[in-house]
Amino acid sequence: MRSIFRPIAVVALAVAAAVFAEARTGGPAAAIGYGGALTCVLDVKDLSKSIDWYRDVLGFDLLYRMDDSGWAEMSTPVGRVNVGIASQRKTARPGGAGAAATLVFSVKDAEAARKALESRGVTFVGGIETFKDFVRLQTFLDPDGNHVMLYQDLRTQ
Repeated sequence: MRSIFRPIAVVALAVAAAVFAEARTGGPAAAIGYGGALTCVLDVKDLSKSIDWYRDVLGFDLLYRMDDSGWAEMSTPVGRVNVGIASQRKTARPGGAGAAATLVFSVKDAEAARKALESRGVTFVGGIETFKDFVRLQTFLDPDGNHVMLYQDLRTQ
């Protein structure tokens, strides 16, 4: 059974792109003054373990680490999109590590991406879901149970 939340995640990305486009051209978002960058924050149990996993498995680069506050930030291959990793956040969502967010990254080839990640020990949750002429989706978990998704946009092919 297909989850309604997965296509919604892709739609959410489209909405975010529209908000940034609106910010550049005026409208309500212009008053907020978006800076054109995004940092997604994940709550984790073990800062060092998570830094290693995001670096070694997904290829992210460590920008900085602040052990006294349980925070690290990593750059992704997506321009001006970073991942913040927090192990001591006072504003963490109920449920803590693994309960906060879903990161969704575009890939050029769903099968190739899956094979590359499986070779690094990643276990996927189910198979690749295809929504004809729209998108292919697949989900896996980081060491803390945070969902990470990959999508291949079929509209550009």
